[in-house]
Amino acid sequence: MTFPLQNALAARVVMFGGEEALWRRALGEFRAAAGISEDDFDFAVLTAGEHSREEWVAQVSTVPFLSERRTVMVRHLLRADPKLPPDAKGIPETGRLVLIADEEIAPDEDRVRKWDTALKGWMAWTASAGGVVYVPKVDGPELGKALAQEAGRLGKKMGPGALDALIERVGQNFGKAMAELAKLSDYVGDSPEISAADVRLAVTPNREYAIWALIGSAGEGNVGSALREMNLLLDSTKRPEDAANRSILPLLTRHLRLLLQARICLDQGERPPNLSAKTLQRLPDKHIGQEKPYSLRQIWPQAERVSYAQCVRAMERAAVADAQLKGQLPSASTRDTLETLIMDLSQILRARSRAR
Repeated sequence: MTFPLQNALAARVVMFGGEEALWRRALGEFRAAAGISEDDFDFAVLTAGEHSREEWVAQVSTVPFLSERRTVMVRHLLRADPKLPPDAKGIPETGRLVLIADEEIAPDEDRVRKWDTALKGWMAWTASAGGVVYVPKVDGPELGKALAQEAGRLGKKMGPGALDALIERVGQNFGKAMAELAKLSDYVGDSPEISAADVRLAVTPNREYAIWALIGSAGEGNVGSALREMNLLLDSTKRPEDAANRSILPLLTRHLRLLLQARICLDQGERPPNLSAKTLQRLPDKHIGQEKPYSLRQIWPQAERVSYAQCVRAMERAAVADAQLKGQLPSASTRDTLETLIMDLSQILRARSRAR
């Protein structure tokens, strides 16, 4: 998605969001072309949620001192309700309001939905105010193409399986993938090609991939490896309790739901995307057939090793852990609760019965 620089320079409202690596690159381009520097008298940075909409308009309406236009940048835009936007008519020709949707989207489904709704609302408001919206999104087949192009810009070629391995480890996070590509470029040195083995050795996986690895280890009976994955996840945050409730357990539960759905498909002799109406009736509205290919590559081998009954028992055990973490059932510490859950899941998922 090409950034419309000239249109943005002429607009009174410009909004940036979406893939962080792309919008940051575009924002830098925009600031350089507009001559905006950090110490500019006619440049101010506000934070949504801390400064009111009236302050946004008051700041941007201030007569510029040394520039033709006064620019006000509002960061953390998604903290503000798009149903209560600033008065676009209050932005004069000498003003420029730059909205930045730069929240870090956490793997918390409720928060993701809330911020996604806010993002769409602000995009609609900016467009209705005659502004320019730049919210690039790179996913699906476009993700692999974009990453291959980025590797080319670094003077490297992605070897067989390397792109798939990279996407599996970073998910749909294009910005993280770009950062990992830069790291891989340094890692392989003068070699013109980045291999799948290089990716496995050098790329730091995201939490979702770590959960896949955790469940895979538990299903193979490798409790030690599963516990190491869990402790790495807990140790990567300052507040293990928050990480457990907001990301680790929700991600683990989501993975178990997908495992159950995959088992349903296998029992019907089907695989996405070719799912019959009979199979779809047994799946929720948001089902495994809508998952990205990299997710399916991870879930399918695990689903082939377990039964429907095992998946149900695993989900029931995860529900108990969820209640314990929320204080609804007696429990020890967060770490002990999760470690006990992993050991129990290992017992449940490594059984080889195919009982329905």
